[in-house]
Amino acid sequence: MSSSTYIIVGQGFAGTALAWQLLNRGQSVQIYDDHHRDSSSVASAGIINPITGLRLNHSGEYIQLKSACDAFYHALEKKLKTKFYHPLNIVKYCTRPEEKQAWDKKQCAFKEAGLLTSTFKANPYDKHIANENAGFETVGASVNARTYLNASRAYFKNHAHLIEESFDYVKINSYRTETAKIIFCEGFKAQHNPWFKHLPFINAKGELLTIKINTDSFPQKMINAGIFVLPLGNNLYKVGATYEWDDLTPAPTETGKSELWTKLRDLLTVDFKIVEHAAGIRPIIKDQTPVLGAHPDNPDLLIFNGLASKGALYSPLLSTMVCDYVIEGKAIDEKYSVRRFSRTLTA
Repeated sequence: MSSSTYIIVGQGFAGTALAWQLLNRGQSVQIYDDHHRDSSSVASAGIINPITGLRLNHSGEYIQLKSACDAFYHALEKKLKTKFYHPLNIVKYCTRPEEKQAWDKKQCAFKEAGLLTSTFKANPYDKHIANENAGFETVGASVNARTYLNASRAYFKNHAHLIEESFDYVKINSYRTETAKIIFCEGFKAQHNPWFKHLPFINAKGELLTIKINTDSFPQKMINAGIFVLPLGNNLYKVGATYEWDDLTPAPTETGKSELWTKLRDLLTVDFKIVEHAAGIRPIIKDQTPVLGAHPDNPDLLIFNGLASKGALYSPLLSTMVCDYVIEGKAIDEKYSVRRFSRTLTA
């Protein structure tokens, strides 16, 4: 069993979950994070959804991933005495042609798998939603990312696990000891990491709004119809998200704001007011799969990245895999292992 000191670079969904898993196993942890600056995790909607994408995909791993989320987040809520993990009913309108085709093809399988709480042909929320497409309801969850990450940060800081500054690649030898392992959980910033920058990142910027709807009758379910409208409580809702591959600056834009406002105006039959506009850069690997494990030439340097827009869902289970690897020496599932890019990293 390992007795290393673990240096975690980044305190988004990946770094936070990994820090908790290591601490829960009695390991020594030090986190470097520059006040969540430009963090996509803080801006994240934290949605955990069993059916996603234009083709209404359902992963065979979802049950295992969701079970890990339930255990992990509920335990942390008790430890931190803070509520941030919520069950979530999701109403999906099959608006686009690809979604309609997928729905026609997959709805029987979804019903047999017990994924659906109901289906509809007529709009069940026509007093608030202007959409006449067929669809379904399912059940997932949401993580209030800001509450979760800030509560974890406060704990890490109070227990001397957090250094609030950037990690300096040039000075890496000053961080190293004979037993230290450095695990980079930097999100999109990994594209500048000297050891992992050659991974095939196709990062995408996402912009979100927080809006206020001044009616108590609006459905307290996530509405998904080209954009999502996620209830936060107190008549506040998070709305998203855009996808932008060219402008990867972290600041929100008027273009993104206008796109979301226009879609909202067309979707909602009730008045709303924008109260916040945020942006983040999703860390995406070309094969759409997270990447975990040690650099092939530097075994004390590891990466946990590529969670894209599913950090809330992936991080509890995958952080366990990283822990099993560094502490017990268990192999990482080849699907997620950084070894699939060994040629790229050693070229």
